[in-house]
Amino acid sequence: MAITAKELMQPPTFEGLGKYVRCRAANENWQATFTFEFFGGQMDIEVSGEEFANPPVVGSFFLVAGEVRRNPRNGTIILVATEKRLIGNDATALSEEQTQQYVGGVTIRGVGVVKEKRTVTVNRDTFLSSIMEWQGALHVFKGLTPEMYQRIPAPSKEVGRHTYVRFELTMMVREERNRTGQLQVQLIPALKSIQLETLGAGNTASPTANTAAGSGLSGKPASPTPAPGAKV
Repeated sequence: MAITAKELMQPPTFEGLGKYVRCRAANENWQATFTFEFFGGQMDIEVSGEEFANPPVVGSFFLVAGEVRRNPRNGTIILVATEKRLIGNDATALSEEQTQQYVGGVTIRGVGVVKEKRTVTVNRDTFLSSIMEWQGALHVFKGLTPEMYQRIPAPSKEVGRHTYVRFELTMMVREERNRTGQLQVQLIPALKSIQLETLGAGNTASPTANTAAGSGLSGKPASPTPAPGAKV
């Protein structure tokens, strides 16, 4: 399915099935958040003050979906939930399909433009990376596997033309201590699948399109973590 101009104006979306762990109050720098445990790590998701005042039961499982925003402070991402649906108060309430979705982690879907593919060799070690653009910012994906690197279409060299792609990202959770010694959790996205697309209604995807083998994701709801690290 071709990418529309409207899609390019919209932020990527995320979906996942996670377990509620705790909440954190807002301060002058951060909005109130709920912490959900997804397979592979815990993630903070921004919530409203009203939601913070009425948190769910610890250990409850929720289907969470929403938008992905860029964190201007450190170049990582922020998950902003627009839907949180209670599935059950413990793991026994999950169906087999829901259990698989939990194990699958969180999945991010979006569209963008390939700006660069780069191969650098240092001391016989080869490092593969790519730069993509969406939502007015450049996103660098480092440490790509050779298989994923080959699936990324080459950026267009023609002036005024772009290489449009539809992608899925998985998530890595990275913990770092800031200068004051406080532990901070950062969400680092990485490519899971990518497909060459055309722009404009009525067009079909290029026959050279490729997606990552074995993504096994159903439409909606689905769930997100990298081939090695990526920084948004």
